[in-house]
Amino acid sequence: MCRTLFEKFDYEQVGPKKKWHGRLEQRTYRCYSVGASVLAPRRHPTGLATLIGVERCRQQADVLSQQTHYFVSNAGVISQADADELFGAIGQHW
Repeated sequence: MCRTLFEKFDYEQVGPKKKWHGRLEQRTYRCYSVGASVLAPRRHPTGLATLIGVERCRQQADVLSQQTHYFVSNAGVISQADADELFGAIGQHW
């Protein structure tokens, strides 16, 4: 079930490669709609509407690493601008 959900994202933003603390880093943000059919019935009252995946690829010297972090929100996303606002909030916080 999870694999099916993550195969199709609604919105995406690929950030530029940036140099951070001596390493090269690039972040890719993906936004997924979370409908009631995906959530367990006990989670319906929470109002969860959006899952955001942030993939971070880093290269430091000859070592390449990749991490993916997930965030949930009850904010509905109906446009790229809405998604960009969530992506920006996560990027500022993280």
